[in-house]
Amino acid sequence: MKNTTIRKIYVSAMISTVLLLSVMAKADDPPSTKIILSPETTRISEPLNNDGTVNYLAALNKQYSKGVTAENNAAILLLQAAGPERLAPIIKDKGLAILGMPSLPSEGDYFVGFDTYVGDSEEAYEFLEEAIEGSWSARDYPKLADWLKANEKPLLLVIAAANRPRYYMPMLSPDEPPQIFSVIVAGLQIKREMARALVVRAMLKLDSGDIDGAQADLLAVHRLARLVGQGPTLIERLVGMAVESAACEGDNGLATSGRLTANQAQAYLSQLQGLPALPGIAETIDKCERFGLLDATMSVYRTGYKKWFMALFDISPELIPLMRAEFLAKMDKERVAQMPEMPVDWNKILWRINSWQDRAVDAARRPRFAEKMEAFDEISSEQQEMEKGADFMELLVAEEYTNTTEMLGSMIITIFCPDFSRAAAMYDVTTMKSRASQVAMALAGYRAQVGSYPESLAKLCPKYFKTVPVDLFTGKAVDYRRVKNGYVIYSAGAYDEDYDDIVVETAGSVNK
Repeated sequence: MKNTTIRKIYVSAMISTVLLLSVMAKADDPPSTKIILSPETTRISEPLNNDGTVNYLAALNKQYSKGVTAENNAAILLLQAAGPERLAPIIKDKGLAILGMPSLPSEGDYFVGFDTYVGDSEEAYEFLEEAIEGSWSARDYPKLADWLKANEKPLLLVIAAANRPRYYMPMLSPDEPPQIFSVIVAGLQIKREMARALVVRAMLKLDSGDIDGAQADLLAVHRLARLVGQGPTLIERLVGMAVESAACEGDNGLATSGRLTANQAQAYLSQLQGLPALPGIAETIDKCERFGLLDATMSVYRTGYKKWFMALFDISPELIPLMRAEFLAKMDKERVAQMPEMPVDWNKILWRINSWQDRAVDAARRPRFAEKMEAFDEISSEQQEMEKGADFMELLVAEEYTNTTEMLGSMIITIFCPDFSRAAAMYDVTTMKSRASQVAMALAGYRAQVGSYPESLAKLCPKYFKTVPVDLFTGKAVDYRRVKNGYVIYSAGAYDEDYDDIVVETAGSVNK
């Protein structure tokens, strides 16, 4: 899946980030209605802010830091490898102290990104993509080799971090009360770059015959994917998937190289099979994403919805496409300024949000891909129908409109509750990539022992698999075909789009 997919999914999932940060204002007076702390409304009842609302950010930090120490936290070593340049001020000022770290010196042996090292070179990036997919030598791409050499010391820290069991980065907000949507998640892009560097280095080691070294680097990337995925946010789960996908590309290059012995292939496959599953998205929908929506609703509650909507007129024009500009186009600032602020049952709105999130969590936990997408499609269709059925902006300024609670609840759901279907699909695509790579590794072991590839994957059982692996998207055995010079493993992926195809093939094979 293309790298831009992560950005698209995250923009969709966090659309309210830009909205809320752009318009939040301090309330002049306390709200006229009181929020009841309960599992049905606020979901949790502590810790609390000074105004009596739930401090969701503190709750997330408490939960995800439980059991984390300076000795078992991979994030500390990754920060030491990355250096201070890419860290937000709040992380440098407060985050490091929370982790028990001293300030990072401005100069040091920090990881240098590929773009920084070689400059903006399209040709160089093409080399980088090619070097991830198969063995290469320093003669082929001298700049890549120099880049890896420049990063030897920070990559040692990354390898050490990958061997730790936990990953925790404090979530910090500059606002008071703290806001989940104003949190900057630290260092995610550089973690992807570090992972890609290790995959590229593994392919360089493969070319030199250092199979053990190549496997060690790739295994570290697989572990890094699972560590980053321990973070509470959706974007951390998505980055974990991207890191895992890069590791799978390296696995495919290793498996199809023809250089592994049967014992090497089987031993490495056993290590891959022993890894825990990637952290899924159901947990983050249930916790962080839910808390973010409840937290955002409480911000509107504190401010007052009329004042909140008035602030929408001050949003920069370039942000309007992100916030469904048709709403603003129908708003008359003078009429909104004159409308009375009607009583709102915020507890009922919070109950609706929780019910909506419960459905998304249930959809994400469906075991079969088709069932999962069907459940998400049903949610999305209802969301669209809700939006079509009510002109929210017109209702806001209509003097005869009285059911403000229902209107605001529907509006929050249609604008703020994201569509998680693509994130759920991406998780299954990543899982399928891992499954296909493991099949390729088993085929490498079989060929090294027997001298040829099997006619069917059933020949890999029970030595490599208990049963023939299943394609998540068809429910049938993985599509494997012998061709003249090797084989092709194929899956159409989650969507009818070429970039979603999952293909592992030996040299000389042809795509399906």
